[in-house]
Amino acid sequence: MSKTGRPTDKTEENIRKIEEAAAMDCSIEEMALYANVHRATIYRWLAEDEEFKDRIETLRATPFLKARDTIIKSLDNPQHAFEYMKRKKKNEFSERLEQTG
Repeated sequence: MSKTGRPTDKTEENIRKIEEAAAMDCSIEEMALYANVHRATIYRWLAEDEEFKDRIETLRATPFLKARDTIIKSLDNPQHAFEYMKRKKKNEFSERLEQTG
């Protein structure tokens, strides 16, 4: 983290590291640690720069989209397909306990 009280410069290196961390779906605190800038600096940059904010949001969505793609590609496996259906169509496919008496 920045040891001085001055604002951190928005260098290419800082931005690259913040973007790398965002692509791993890191929190702002983790991005700050990874880029060696104060988290308030990142919050300020996000507030001041709409393009930067959009880029970080897009990068943070990347792991989730990759995970979703992996799940969909695994649906050739009947067990995976059934698990997917149990979660997406609970009323039809989830296991239910029936109580009698």
